[in-house]
Amino acid sequence: MLVVLAAIVERVVIMLAMHTTITERTREIGILKAMGASRAYIIGEIEREALLISFLGLLVGLPWQALRDSAFIRPPA
Repeated sequence: MLVVLAAIVERVVIMLAMHTTITERTREIGILKAMGASRAYIIGEIEREALLISFLGLLVGLPWQALRDSAFIRPPA
């Protein structure tokens, strides 16, 4: 149950980050369009960035969680 909640929270955070990215990059997106970039290229660029953020979160989060769990779980003596 907690894993499902964490996955939902992660998706919401990524969506908010991507919304902020698009809002901040309005000028850059306009320049790309003016230079002839297709809509698919721009969307692909944003999706690649979202995947990169997710993957980096995975690389940081899994070891951190493993260390955290091992610190709190003590074998019976």
